[in-house]
Amino acid sequence: MGQVLSMVSDGMLEVGSNNAQQLLMVSVAYHNIAVEQLVLRHVSEACVSSQNARRLARLCLSYSNRYLAQFESTHKTALKDLGQIVRTKQNSKQAEMFKRLLSELHE
Repeated sequence: MGQVLSMVSDGMLEVGSNNAQQLLMVSVAYHNIAVEQLVLRHVSEACVSSQNARRLARLCLSYSNRYLAQFESTHKTALKDLGQIVRTKQNSKQAEMFKRLLSELHE
């Protein structure tokens, strides 16, 4: 997963290209990273990663359609976990991030 994202950042893999298969590969990498971040309890990072996966998947629906339900489920789980953290810690920085992520979920 890290290699795929490194290739994107190095310009070896064009995310903005018209190649839907490459977009799907990057989207799946972001999703899998989000799952790992959830397991490690890096919840706010998982929210960002899962949102990236969802956005990229929307750009290649012909290939990503079968994965969308899982991407949505992971993102909702991350947002739910973040909400629980915010409610228990009442950390204002995390509360602001949670509000922003919730608003992006409903765009």
